[in-house]
Amino acid sequence: MGAGESKPGLVVQALLYSPGPFFCYPWKPFLNHMYGGDYLKSYKHFRMQHTDTLNLILHCFCLVWQISSNYALLHQLDKTILPFLKHIPVAFKELVGEHPVTRLTTALWALTLVRTSPTPGVVKLASLASLWAAHTTLGDLFRDKVSELVYAQGIVEAMVVQRLLLQRNSTIGLPGAVFLVLRTALCKFLCTHQGVFRESKLEWFFMALVVSASLSKKPLERTVVTGWLGWIVALLTDNKSAYLWSCSFMASLGQGVSHRISGELGTLEVLQNDLAEQTSYELSHVTFFPNLLFQAVHAQLQASRK
Repeated sequence: MGAGESKPGLVVQALLYSPGPFFCYPWKPFLNHMYGGDYLKSYKHFRMQHTDTLNLILHCFCLVWQISSNYALLHQLDKTILPFLKHIPVAFKELVGEHPVTRLTTALWALTLVRTSPTPGVVKLASLASLWAAHTTLGDLFRDKVSELVYAQGIVEAMVVQRLLLQRNSTIGLPGAVFLVLRTALCKFLCTHQGVFRESKLEWFFMALVVSASLSKKPLERTVVTGWLGWIVALLTDNKSAYLWSCSFMASLGQGVSHRISGELGTLEVLQNDLAEQTSYELSHVTFFPNLLFQAVHAQLQASRK
């Protein structure tokens, strides 16, 4: 566990799973310090289930999706919170500029990644570079392409149906293909009626469902399945933030598909019988993820040279 050797309770569980288990926010490094696992233990857990080269390559694609959508949502949160910062001190306002949530997240996340040990310097540099790219470029790029990404995400969802839900071996077989066709048709229909529930409280109802799922005995499974539907809510309400929020749950599903394709178990599947340990590990997993992934890649490259 972290500094206080404390077990995470329901509040920590809700703060981890309801905003998206695979996104970083300003509070996540603090929660990880208090309740998460230490880096060495986290890396050993991670490396045991990430020894296949294909799995690592697929996880690199997952990382790009994760941090791009993560920072796209952080930029949206900046827009929401900015009007409430009118009366803060000028010096602080100049420090955070127009991106208070994004800058605070990057600073705390980067500090956490730099302080891990034992971690090769090149791994830390790669992690910091990925945060910088997401902070400066990828987040805005992702946010500007939401319309296209809503359609493209259907391919990943078809793989989820094929590999995770139906446990079929082919990447996208007949069930996945049928799902993709139906999903694309639904997306097309919703796009032509985009914003039909703009004046409703549908987003709040959806948020309540996700929070409720985060408090259950299977928070990861239930929030991911519920959050998966966020793109539908986003189109019905014409709310870009709802879609970007749903991407955090898709990030978890994308990693699950990576494990199925490579034939390796997901690490959290190993810990699923111990909710406290699962929550603790999930905190350290998502907080340390760039370092964990790049260190596993680094170790894989070193092993291949021997």
